[in-house]
Amino acid sequence: MFIGSIDGKVYALDSSSGAERWSVQTGGPVFSSPAVANGHVYIGSDDGHVYALAVGDGKLRWRFRAGREVFSSPAVADGIVYVGAHTGFLYALDAASGESVWRSNLRGAVFGSPAVTNNRVYIGSSDGNFYALDRATGAPQAVVPIGANVWTSPTVSGTGVYFGAHTGFIYGLATN
Repeated sequence: MFIGSIDGKVYALDSSSGAERWSVQTGGPVFSSPAVANGHVYIGSDDGHVYALAVGDGKLRWRFRAGREVFSSPAVADGIVYVGAHTGFLYALDAASGESVWRSNLRGAVFGSPAVTNNRVYIGSSDGNFYALDRATGAPQAVVPIGANVWTSPTVSGTGVYFGAHTGFIYGLATN
């Protein structure tokens, strides 16, 4: 299993014993949860970078500079890593190289983690809006004004997407 820590490290632990297999130091605390896919661990750091580490030994495969803190936990689908940053951008990165595929300006810090479906990426922002973005281009397909920070991570279930906001309410929106 893999975890990030406030000490700035990403740890690989044996799931049976809890023994440390390896650790890698980032440049800041890690509040993000890792995504694991295709032999890589993807994780964001408070140092403003997204890291791709080899599952087996923690070797750095690539590092992407997001510009500011990355609290968002990455989502990986079909060779693309989707992750938000405090810059207000949601990034789509090539999972193998870390090269930017697209970035979408959400006009406010992104704390939550994106939810990815076949054709959309869902994410909230501190600008008070909830976004449905085209998965291939990052273009907004819908912008729903909530009027408060949307820092939670959305969940897609059936034909709905669900998330909380600083209004104290839980929202459910149709995904079609």
